Amino acid sequence: MRKISSGRRRVTHKRHPRRGAIAILAAFVMVALLALAGFFLSLSYVELTRAELRAATDAAARSAVIRLVETQSTSSGRAAARDIASRFEVGGKALSLNDSDIQFGRSTRQSNGSYSFAINGTPTNAARVFGRKTKTSAAGPVELPFGGFVGAPEYSTELNAVAMRLDYDIVIVLDRSGSMGWDLSGVEFEYPEAVRQRPLVENYFSPPDPTGSRWAILSASVNDFLTILNQRQVAARVGLVTYAGDYTFGKYSSVKLTVESDLTSTFSTITSKLTAIGQVPLIGGTDIGAGITAAQTMLTTSSQARLKTGQPIIIVFSDGMFNQGTEPVSLAASAYAQSSTIIHSVTFGATAQGRATMNSVTATAGKGLSLHANTAAELTESFRSIANAIPIVVTE
Repeated sequence: MRKISSGRRRVTHKRHPRRGAIAILAAFVMVALLALAGFFLSLSYVELTRAELRAATDAAARSAVIRLVETQSTSSGRAAARDIASRFEVGGKALSLNDSDIQFGRSTRQSNGSYSFAINGTPTNAARVFGRKTKTSAAGPVELPFGGFVGAPEYSTELNAVAMRLDYDIVIVLDRSGSMGWDLSGVEFEYPEAVRQRPLVENYFSPPDPTGSRWAILSASVNDFLTILNQRQVAARVGLVTYAGDYTFGKYSSVKLTVESDLTSTFSTITSKLTAIGQVPLIGGTDIGAGITAAQTMLTTSSQARLKTGQPIIIVFSDGMFNQGTEPVSLAASAYAQSSTIIHSVTFGATAQGRATMNSVTATAGKGLSLHANTAAELTESFRSIANAIPIVVTE
C-alpha cells in the first residue's frame, strides 16, 4: 500500500536581493550625511575663528597705536600688541604675534574717502597688525574638530587691521603789537568808543579795552577755538606764543617774542594767559617771523612734543604787515621741510596789509588754511573753521 502524504510541502524562502542593496545605500547615505554635517560644522567653525581673529587683530592694532602715542616707542607699541593678542583665543589657542606682524607707519585719507597705510611713514599715526593662523605663523594653523570628515584636519587664515590715532601738537602764534588795542573800524590809531575820549598817547600805553579792542575779540575767538577742540575730543596739545617788536619808551617796553605756554592739554592755561596779556599795554612793532620760529622750536624740541606721532600745526594771526625781523615766508618753508608742519594763517581787519604775505606763508607750508576776517563774527568763524578742519581718530 502507498503511504498517504499529509499534503504539506516544505516551502523554501529565498532572500530578496533588494534588502542588501537598501542596507548598502543606507550606509552610504549615513556616511554622506556625516560628511555633510562635518563640512557645515567645519564651515561654521571657520567663520567663528575668523571672527575671533578679527577681534584679536583689531584690539592688538588699537593697543599698539595707543601705547606708541603714550611712550613714543615702537618697541613698547609692539609689546602692547603682543600682550593684548595673547589674551584672545583663536581656534581654542591664544593668538601669538611676531614682531614682523606689527608694523608702524602713516595712514592718510585719499580722495575717495578711504585711508592708505604707508609703512614707516612719518609722522607715525597708525599701527598695522597681521593676525595669522598658518603653518608658518607663531600661532600655527586652525585645527578643525570635524575636519576628518572632509579630509581637511586644519586650515590657514590671516587678517590685518590698521588702527590710526590722530594726535596734534598745535602752537597758536598771536600778534600783540600796538595795533591790537585799536577798534575794528580799519582806521589806524582809532580806539574803541569806550576809551576814545582819552588822549591817543594814553590809549597807546594803556591795556586794551576789554570788549571792543582787537585783542579782546581775538582772545574770545581763540577761546572758542579751544572749546571746539574739547567738544570734538581732538587729541591735541596746544602751546601759545605772542610776538610784537623790541621797543622801549620810558617805563614801557615790549619784546619781540614771548613763549606764553608750552604745549599742554590743559587749555585753561592758554585762556589764563590770554586774559593776563589783555591786562597790560600792548605796544611795539610786528615781528611775525620771530613768532613762527619760536613755534617751530617748541614743536621740535619741547619735552611735551610728540615728535614721532604728533602732527605739528602752527596757527598764525596778524592784523598787520611784518615790519621787523626776518620775512616769514622762508621761515614757513623751513618749518614744512623740517617736520611737515602745517601752517594756518588768519589776517584781520581792513588794515591787514600783510594778507598777501600770509597767503604766501600758508601756500609755502602746504595744506593749511589762509583766512581773512573783517568783523568779530568772521574772526570767530575763521578759528572755528580751523578747529573743524582738524580730523579726529579713525580706525580701519
